[in-house]
Amino acid sequence: MVNKAKINGVEFGFGLVWEDLNSHKTKAQIQSILDVNSCKFGVHKKDKDNPDEQQLGYTNLKELKGTLSAAYVLASISKEITVIEKISEEDFWICGVNEGKIISTTDAVVAQHDLADHIENLKGTYSDIEIPFEITCSEEVAEIISEMGVEVSVEEYESFKSKLQEFDLSKSFCKQARITSLKGVPVLGVVLGFVIVGAGAIAYSLTSPQTIIPETEWTAPVIKEAKISIRSQADIVREIKEAAYAEEVKWLTEDFRQQDPVEVINSFIDIKRKVPMFIGGWEVQSISYERQKGNFITVELQRGPLGTPVTLRESLLNYHSVHIVDGGNKATISFDMHDIKRSERITDIVSYIRDHKYKDVEIIHDSHFMGYKWSVVKYDFSLRREPIAGIANPEEAKVALLKNEGKLINIVGNRPYKLAELNNVLERSRTTLIETLTMSRKDDSEWQVQLLTYTK
Repeated sequence: MVNKAKINGVEFGFGLVWEDLNSHKTKAQIQSILDVNSCKFGVHKKDKDNPDEQQLGYTNLKELKGTLSAAYVLASISKEITVIEKISEEDFWICGVNEGKIISTTDAVVAQHDLADHIENLKGTYSDIEIPFEITCSEEVAEIISEMGVEVSVEEYESFKSKLQEFDLSKSFCKQARITSLKGVPVLGVVLGFVIVGAGAIAYSLTSPQTIIPETEWTAPVIKEAKISIRSQADIVREIKEAAYAEEVKWLTEDFRQQDPVEVINSFIDIKRKVPMFIGGWEVQSISYERQKGNFITVELQRGPLGTPVTLRESLLNYHSVHIVDGGNKATISFDMHDIKRSERITDIVSYIRDHKYKDVEIIHDSHFMGYKWSVVKYDFSLRREPIAGIANPEEAKVALLKNEGKLINIVGNRPYKLAELNNVLERSRTTLIETLTMSRKDDSEWQVQLLTYTK
């Protein structure tokens, strides 16, 4: 999910959390909010027409530093507006302004498959604060929302991008709207400043004609020397890489904690049993799961002669989201899975992977004798999920420091009971994650599962 994007050549940041500030002691409030939420970056929004109306937008995402807050700019363009803007192929930015203030639950980046539900939730929020939910968006976005079966009132067919063309992004304004580090002055700086000011006051008193102090009575102030650590560039890089390595270990640990492959199979089969072949005039084509997209199952459907977005929604229970595509001829429904987290406690993921013996060779051996078709390729773990902040060389910043090895194993079978039998393998292979799982409802329930097995 993106959190920044270039619009008309200017880089904007999205997804800040917004809080109202009191008109008094705003600096202390800002520091308190940042400390409580462990954040460092943000923007202080002031209304020149109403000094009492101030807000703080904050984030812990360092990559947003230096970008313009899109919400800040939007509130400067219009005092009353709700925008839905497409900022990438899969992501939308939603932001609302009421009486010149950014609505705290907006300034959100939402994936397309969650857009319908997010809009419905916002309708409730707007109802609570007694303002109409009327959006400003491009015709393209309006069509996407309409295909989802969501009813919205469009106040104006105009994108945020086009509104920016009419707005003066002056140098002084950009300075105000830019996301920066808002943390206070370091304590050492305050102490040294105090010492310097104090010493200046003493010097003034000694030369002032009103007060003459005998030289023998004056004692020079004692200034304790601050401990200053001078680190080499090599030390700094080493510390950065140590922190990056720890971050990669944390990522991998969380991947394993969040998924028990046995529970994925069980939940997949359970939802498959509950989903009929036809839903509200739509025919089910396939059922799938992708680990990277989250803990839900996606059902793909083809519209029949009597199917419409309305009949589809009215025929569903307990769904996560509905997305209409291909001009209304196809749809995807997402259903939440039950809890698929591992019950076992993982404290040292490196040892956990190293000490388990049932890995790729054993999986392939057992899959062969269970009658599955399979293929295997080596997985490339050489790149990090995101570059290391603070490393000057961009290519070096991309390289993973945690040296994993593993295989991608594709296993193909048919019939749901054969998929259930795969759990006999997964119960023994605890260093395996399910990357994708797909089952066709048309081709004799053929299924395919992609396993990522860590060997080192």
